[in-house]
Amino acid sequence: PYTYTAEPMLDAVVEAGTHYVDLTGETHVIQAQLDRNDEFLEAGVMVMPAVGYDVVPTDCLNLYVAQRVERPLNLTLVMTGDYRAAEGAMASRGTIKSGLELISRPMLMRIDGQMVEVSEPKVMTREIDGVERTLVQIQWADLITSWVSTGVPTIEVYQQRGEIPGWVLWLARREWGKELLVWLVDEFFPEGPPPQAQETRQTQLIATATNAAGESFSAEMITPEPYWLTFHSALIIARRIVDGDWEPGFQTPAKIYGPDLALEVPGVTRRDRN
Repeated sequence: PYTYTAEPMLDAVVEAGTHYVDLTGETHVIQAQLDRNDEFLEAGVMVMPAVGYDVVPTDCLNLYVAQRVERPLNLTLVMTGDYRAAEGAMASRGTIKSGLELISRPMLMRIDGQMVEVSEPKVMTREIDGVERTLVQIQWADLITSWVSTGVPTIEVYQQRGEIPGWVLWLARREWGKELLVWLVDEFFPEGPPPQAQETRQTQLIATATNAAGESFSAEMITPEPYWLTFHSALIIARRIVDGDWEPGFQTPAKIYGPDLALEVPGVTRRDRN
């Protein structure tokens, strides 16, 4: 069955005493790596998952706003993938299969410092730059990574609502059904975004930090197409590690390299919205 795990690779990392980065965005995979933090510290290696679009821009933006509010208690991240639209697939087969893995599992949210199972995601309507959007809460990697980076106890991530057919959810929650969906993706879906989409598509991220007094700070980040960004961010972080810029244990991009790391990727911009 299709279930991604990094455990065998991490065993080898500890045994060999070498550093490890990956592009995963699955919360259960990242949590499994965080749970082994003591092993990585003892081995003197750095393990940093999600060094691509998941989660370099979001992690950096979340830390940026969290640092501008005294004792923030809540982080809200909104993601819109059509800030600058382009024809062609928005996701690769691998990304879609990762999504199937996530929806086959119980939905978890970061609430008061804990990952808590919820029956249904929140849905809200919000006006963004003059356009009313329906947003749905999602189980994004920042629920773990930005908690490590910022220490903010409650983190909510939303994306523009897209309807998932009920039969897909039904199949994804059965092992044989998930295998069938994976086969369908491999057989009938495009490999990923075409070159012209990667050259022109942009996404918008808006993060807001709020404290108990109601004080808040918001900022926006515009990024290139996610796979194009991933190519650059992964190389930037790999170069840092090769140059000796690393710390042992489970680490996250913004925690180690700061909130401006994402701005090193060509085409990434950030502005305050307050």
